[in-house]
Amino acid sequence: MNRYIGNKTCLLPNIIELVDEYCQLGDVVGDLFSGSLVVAMELKKRGYNVIANDVNLCSTMYAKAHLVNSRIPDVDLLTLIPSKSRCPTIQASSGLIESLDGTQGFRFLADERHRIVYGKLLALLFYLENATGSALPKRHRHTFFYDTYSEMGANSAFVSMRGTRGRRRFFSARNALQIDTIMNHIRWWKSERMIKDTLYAVLVTAIVRAVEKISNTQGTYHDFPRNKYDSRSLQTLQFEPPPFDSTLVGGNHMTGNAEDSLKFADRIPSLDLLYLDPPYNFRQYTSYYFLPNVLCKYADICDLDDYFSKVEFVRGQNMTDDFDSSFCKKSTFIESLYELMIKAPAKTVVLSYFNGRNHWNEFKSDCNGEGVRLLTELFTDSIFIKGSLRLIPVKRRNYQSYGGYLGKEIEEYFFVASRELKRDRAIA
Repeated sequence: MNRYIGNKTCLLPNIIELVDEYCQLGDVVGDLFSGSLVVAMELKKRGYNVIANDVNLCSTMYAKAHLVNSRIPDVDLLTLIPSKSRCPTIQASSGLIESLDGTQGFRFLADERHRIVYGKLLALLFYLENATGSALPKRHRHTFFYDTYSEMGANSAFVSMRGTRGRRRFFSARNALQIDTIMNHIRWWKSERMIKDTLYAVLVTAIVRAVEKISNTQGTYHDFPRNKYDSRSLQTLQFEPPPFDSTLVGGNHMTGNAEDSLKFADRIPSLDLLYLDPPYNFRQYTSYYFLPNVLCKYADICDLDDYFSKVEFVRGQNMTDDFDSSFCKKSTFIESLYELMIKAPAKTVVLSYFNGRNHWNEFKSDCNGEGVRLLTELFTDSIFIKGSLRLIPVKRRNYQSYGGYLGKEIEEYFFVASRELKRDRAIA
């Protein structure tokens, strides 16, 4: 997800340089706040074995589709696509493959075996992109995304905490109906076991990315412009061809199941390096990214009527999905970080620290030095080798949510320290 808060794309070279300095190819690296998976996938691409986890289900599904998985899922076109739609989608797929051939992320198409399997996956995405509700069994013809998240929907009315009334407008009516059609197809196929788990993961992560591009938001799903539509949201929903170069690299990888990393750490093997990029503010990420999570769990919701009848707040979230992270609280952040480093033993720990508005300056001004001081104390604790701490400043642009707006330049720090530790377990 390109619009994920804290996305570390701009810092990838710095992160990889540190990992390369402390690790050898094949070593086990943990990424326990994996978010958009940009770091985990780059580590996989470089030849490391990766253990990833994030509390958001959309992150877990991406890990299942592209990190843990190392194959292009096979698609049974005869079962999934009606005969009258089969030829047009296959033709469209063939044309797109020609344009992708040899480009970044699609070098795998040089292998004819991959080319054939990937062509069927693209054909399925083309079919979903143009599917209609009439192709669905009647029991799967739902309009929950239209009803709940478009302003024309029957369940889209809200009253804010300040008493403001309105209707949700995350999507245009046209796109909301298309999301319903796509998600109903995926739910139908999964419930009838017409698709396997890996294909399911690839499909839902593809729809998450497609929805991101046409959402009427400014970066997260916590709110939306109340009186207008972003120009992107009026475009037609389209799938991007998912790149598979990094997916096909292989390796031995592991992912959590959208859970608290403090619990996940209890069952992971010892690590050669632990990379941490925790939140430094009050934002609960399961609220800010609840809609991608809903897309990823839609096929597994037993009672859709009951689930969507219980959405709350302006954003329309069913709060049974929310998670109150101790890392999003100033009073428990350091304690939780220490606990995590104890539970997930690693020879080296690398921490990304955002030195802007954060827990320790009450989000009212820029850095006051308190965060650096507290983290320095933590990284010079007795669990680390004395004198091993390195504090590395890196300049970067802050997250920006408005198109064309250049974020403020800020200073990020990498805290790096080592422990005397021997690996005692391997990835299962």
